[in-house]
Amino acid sequence: MEAMGETVGEAKWAALRELEKQHPGLDKSAVHFQVVTEGERGLLGVGFAPAKVVATVSTDAVVADTVDESELAAEARALVTRIVDGIGVTGRIDVDESEELITVSCVGSTPFSTSPTQ
Repeated sequence: MEAMGETVGEAKWAALRELEKQHPGLDKSAVHFQVVTEGERGLLGVGFAPAKVVATVSTDAVVADTVDESELAAEARALVTRIVDGIGVTGRIDVDESEELITVSCVGSTPFSTSPTQ
């Protein structure tokens, strides 16, 4: 999760709030922050640049609803979790299971920002 604020502290809080929206019950001690830019105050608003941080959370810290999950569904969740962690995506992994089908989906965002080249 990438977030910005006037200060590094504000950027961290913004990232933490977004992560809590995606993962209710998140263990805040498992969130790690990387400061991208510390920001600059500028003079009378000229030259102001916001602080930017990237927050990551281990998937072990995300509270998952796995009450009625079969062993095969749990293995599918674990596999997708490893893939998602490997490519650097933070998100919620949902598993739907029926008698003949297991569907795994991941909802989230990448920690990378893309901007069009000019």
